[in-house]
Amino acid sequence: MVINLDRQSGRWHRVKRELKRFRTGDGAPFTSIVRRIPAIDARDGRAVAASVDVDPNYRIGDQLYVQPDTRLSACFDVDEPVRMTRQETAVARSHIEVWKAIATGPHKHVLVLEDDVWFRRGAAASINRGAAGRVDALSW
Repeated sequence: MVINLDRQSGRWHRVKRELKRFRTGDGAPFTSIVRRIPAIDARDGRAVAASVDVDPNYRIGDQLYVQPDTRLSACFDVDEPVRMTRQETAVARSHIEVWKAIATGPHKHVLVLEDDVWFRRGAAASINRGAAGRVDALSW
């Protein structure tokens, strides 16, 4: 799944070109199994309004729990309030939409990419290691 804004069609074309370099285990182009997921656009005020899926308010301690950072913890109390920007809220909602698609979909393994991804040599092997036991391995 590739997260892509509707207004960023150039990125969608570029990422498809990048993904054409890969093949599935049966030799088909990787693009044959790629699904585009429209991103939530931060420019659309209705799309980034508070919802049951995303609460834009959290505490810095919540951030430090998932991403420890000694610089932040040295400067801020764990109860310091934070409010996500419109862009952060849109990104969070976009990712939640992907999670929903995965949870309701038929696939055991799903690779989620942003539309600005670039692969280094050896990426296929790394992806395959992350999907151990997957029937359709990637090649490059």
